[in-house]
Amino acid sequence: MRRLEGMPRHFRFPWRTVRQIHHEVDEELDLHVDLRTEDLVRSGLGRGAARSQALCEFGDLEGTRRRLKIEGRRGETRRRTWTMFEEFWRDMRYAWRSLSRSPGFTAIAVLVLALGIGVNTAMFGMINMLIMRPMMIERPQELVGVYSQDTEEPDAYRGFSYPEYLDLRARNPVFTELVAYDVNIVGVVQDDMTLRAMAGIVSANYFEAFGVPLGRGRTFTAEEERAGSGAAVAVVSHDFWARRGKDPGILGSALRINGRLVDVVGIAADGFTGSTAVFSPDIWLPLGFYEQAAGGPGSGQPMYLDDRQNSTLMLFGRLRPGRSMAEAQSEMQALAASLEAEYPATNTDQTYVLAPLPRLSISTAPQRENMLTAPAILFMSMSGVVLFIACLNLANMFLARGAGRRTEMAIRASLGCGRARLLRQLLTEGLLLALMGGAAGLVLAYWSSKLLFSSIGGLLPMGLNLVFDVSPDLRVILATVALCALATLFFGLGPAWRLTGGDLFGGLKESTAGNASSLSGGRGRKLLTARNLLIVGQIALSLVLLVAGGLFARGAFNAARATPGFRLDGSLLVELDPSMTGHEMVRAREIFGEVVKRMRSLPGVDNASLASIVPFGAITSTRDVTLPGASDDGEESTAYFYVIGDDYFESLRLPILRGRDFTTAEATVGGGATVAIIDEPLARELFGSTNAVGRHVQIIDNEPLRLEVVGVVPGTRHQFWDQEPKPHLYVPFGQRYVANMHLHVRLSDGMAREEAAFLDTIRKEIRAIDPALPVLGLKTMRDHRDESLFLWLVRAGAKMFSVLGALALFLALVGVYGVKAFVMARRTREIGLRMALGATRGVVLRQMLREGLRLTVAGLGLGLVLAAATARLLSSMLYEVDAGDPVVFLGAALVLAAAATLASYLPAWRATRVSPLSALRYE
Repeated sequence: MRRLEGMPRHFRFPWRTVRQIHHEVDEELDLHVDLRTEDLVRSGLGRGAARSQALCEFGDLEGTRRRLKIEGRRGETRRRTWTMFEEFWRDMRYAWRSLSRSPGFTAIAVLVLALGIGVNTAMFGMINMLIMRPMMIERPQELVGVYSQDTEEPDAYRGFSYPEYLDLRARNPVFTELVAYDVNIVGVVQDDMTLRAMAGIVSANYFEAFGVPLGRGRTFTAEEERAGSGAAVAVVSHDFWARRGKDPGILGSALRINGRLVDVVGIAADGFTGSTAVFSPDIWLPLGFYEQAAGGPGSGQPMYLDDRQNSTLMLFGRLRPGRSMAEAQSEMQALAASLEAEYPATNTDQTYVLAPLPRLSISTAPQRENMLTAPAILFMSMSGVVLFIACLNLANMFLARGAGRRTEMAIRASLGCGRARLLRQLLTEGLLLALMGGAAGLVLAYWSSKLLFSSIGGLLPMGLNLVFDVSPDLRVILATVALCALATLFFGLGPAWRLTGGDLFGGLKESTAGNASSLSGGRGRKLLTARNLLIVGQIALSLVLLVAGGLFARGAFNAARATPGFRLDGSLLVELDPSMTGHEMVRAREIFGEVVKRMRSLPGVDNASLASIVPFGAITSTRDVTLPGASDDGEESTAYFYVIGDDYFESLRLPILRGRDFTTAEATVGGGATVAIIDEPLARELFGSTNAVGRHVQIIDNEPLRLEVVGVVPGTRHQFWDQEPKPHLYVPFGQRYVANMHLHVRLSDGMAREEAAFLDTIRKEIRAIDPALPVLGLKTMRDHRDESLFLWLVRAGAKMFSVLGALALFLALVGVYGVKAFVMARRTREIGLRMALGATRGVVLRQMLREGLRLTVAGLGLGLVLAAATARLLSSMLYEVDAGDPVVFLGAALVLAAAATLASYLPAWRATRVSPLSALRYE
């Protein structure tokens, strides 16, 4: 293509295009053919014959043409790649030399980027671990959960019985493996202490279905799975083995589980967690051990594996090759209809539903894995704001630094360097800074994530074992690199474009002439400059994060002071479970009775009693309660269901408002009429203003149970998030046996300060009754509240937002201080001249502070609007805090205003300390 005369060619590719390569190959081959043709013509041949012979001598010319074009493209690609790499490496070396000449600037920039990128990497790493990281499962897309759905009530699901599982395994047409499993809490003896552990009770093909071989030993056999076999064998997790020192002798050794010796036959592979991503059983037991393991905490009725009415198992299967989930579900529904006809007593109105296995839960119903979506978006957005503030900060720093580099840019441009080349060099400097900040941020993210997850380990309820690996994988590393590139564009492109634009050669004049523009009070004093707008943006976004952190911190403070409705001072809590050492119901009742008796006899103890669950605890039990004779579609009340001993309310210092407490006989041996005590919220829902004492209520359970109300007590809060007391139903321990019970010990008023000493006394008294009796928990009620998982989540949210707010505040102050210091340095001559003409330091200082105050006020105004909108979005996640809390908004604004004023004051104060004569000689 011919270039127009007088039109300069401003742009061209630094490499050959495909069309150019093809043209060059064609031109060269045609030249060789033409030259040979001319030689043959000179030897006497005619031109047509000469050209034909020349083509014959060259052979397959078209094939040669294609090969040369392919090789030319490959060679150009290699040359292009090497040239780009060579130029990039040269730019990186120059960038390193340039940055090393400004170590202070480089250190601050790397620190700012490490904080901004590190926060985002940490957030992404946690989301990656919970949602995206592949689990140790072979072909996980083939695994699906199988669920039994009620066709009359589509939201109702139940588990499977073992006989039903055997029918499905033998007759299903869609699975290569169908697995049954249950999860229970068992007691494991270690060093003369019984500890709780989560155990998976599984069919023999459990590990084979996942396609993950054991690390050591063997899996279970079909005989060990058989119902009633009592097979006392176990496979332990790799983490369980590691906590015991990785003793190779654990294989073949015996563990005492629920009072029975169990042989360890295998160790799971390192990293294997079953079907869940973040927690794993410590022990796997065969279904043949079901009766011995499933009678754990809270069970008062014996359960048998071969009972078709015992629907406690969960199922998952591996689809046959080529089967889709829709096809498999259609065939499973046909099988459900067949089983309904065969077993109408248990399978009526039941169909089978297939769904993906959930990563974060174990349930008899399909689970949606979107519960973390909203928090993930929220935290990533907030951490993104921190990175954006960091980028605004660095953009300001680059603008300030660039003003001093205009001479360098002008010299390089005068030597022939184009604007694109200058832009590339400046962006390379930004990328090098971002990569250094990203590397530091990656280390910071790993350390902070590990610290966060390790702090939750001791708070998990019921022996749950959290399995977390926050070490960065390829996704986290790629995300960090992407954040580095994105940050480079955010903070580097604008300043680089501005620095390389305009009259570059004016920079040569600035090297010999002072900057007198500030004398006229022009651009340096305007509010709407690029640097000032960046400062306003930093202040506004910092205020948003400070307000969010303040709201969450206020919520954590409120949660830390929450009470269920009774005094926590002087109240101790002991958790016991005799079933974990093999004690049956009769002996367990005797033990509980003796423990209560001993506690009440201790000096300084006011009273003691038992309860199945505790307010603010991890365990919740509810029942649907209605009036006897109510229609099926009548209103029901859902009440927290407590099994308690006598004097329970006196131990908590709650009065009996109407009626009476349970008698000792009702609370220990049972018999006689079934009775209950209800609280005021339940009494209002069921009876209105009528006296509930002497009336009857009915529990809707497997079999309806009619209870006589003998007393009414004040309402209490069971959960942290219960803003008002919810309905409670209390039944006596003699009427309903529960193996896992909590002992409330109320100290006398004068002994409330001796809580810690009493804990050792209680442990000794329990050891005297039964040395093997597991004390699963021993703490004050205040510690019980403070160790709540919900309170940890509230505090963790407050800490995370507070850290984000503190980082934003720090970055904003660095930005304000850096820009003001640069501006003051540029206006040194102006300041000196004004002071030489008679202006006092105070007048000059006030003038400088007034300019900074305008930026601060503008940033605070914009930030308050953004913070109010953000607070409304966060309102559903706050604990008993008004989203428009004026204390938080005013406090955050005052803190930010004071810090920004200080950041503006220091450079101005330092500038006014300069001697006028020295300032006039500055340039």
